[in-house]
Amino acid sequence: PDACDLANGTSDDDNGNEIPDACDLARGDLSLDGCIDAADLGLLIALWGLTDPPIGDLNGDGVISAADLGLLIGNWTPCAP
Repeated sequence: PDACDLANGTSDDDNGNEIPDACDLARGDLSLDGCIDAADLGLLIALWGLTDPPIGDLNGDGVISAADLGLLIGNWTPCAP
């Protein structure tokens, strides 16, 4: 469970939302602010076309492309005002 991974230090939770950062990044929360919004879109666009990127390769094919954009948009969850 995520709580165990966080408690024993095998997963990081830099944004303190009790979800491992790796899971946040895999959904598209590239800025780790707890929502998937324009900030994440900006990061994805900045990495566009990059092979073996450090973040943003949401489908795991090794390049930032339209497939990743589609996944990010599909997971879009803006922060509450």
